[in-house]
Amino acid sequence: MREFNLQQFYQDKFYEQALIDKIEEESSIVELIENLRPNANTFRQIFTLVDQLSKIESSDISSVLAQADEITNHSKLNRKEKLSKLKKFLEKKRYPMRFKIEEKLDAQIDQAYKKYAVRLRTPKELEGDTLTIEFQIKGRKDLDKKKEKLQSFFDSSEVQSVLSILQGEE
Repeated sequence: MREFNLQQFYQDKFYEQALIDKIEEESSIVELIENLRPNANTFRQIFTLVDQLSKIESSDISSVLAQADEITNHSKLNRKEKLSKLKKFLEKKRYPMRFKIEEKLDAQIDQAYKKYAVRLRTPKELEGDTLTIEFQIKGRKDLDKKKEKLQSFFDSSEVQSVLSILQGEE
């Protein structure tokens, strides 16, 4: 097996020198890169979250990353899954209120889908107050049935709750 060349990795992934300098100050970050090999954008997002959390928690970067050891060392997850779960874990720690809101929204959206077979999608990172509505039909007859259900759907407590949450009323 070929030995991992960190400098070559930085060059291949277009890491800026300022970022490389910060990375090399922390052995835990170097270890993360060697194990998960994130692209520059993903790494920048993870590093920013870790850096912010270390300042909020008044701890060092290694301590913040140690909290995610269960994810980064999980043997059944592939590299991309680990990166995704790590980012989600750090975002949840960094933005706890957003995640509470997202959990509320997800519960209401799931209930609405179970009742009406209409899928709702919220704006990415809850930036905005509009919903995307998606449903499937198999023909004219199906469309007529769906029209009747849609009015009930729009009036449902689930949809009203989702709209209230997005508009900051709840």
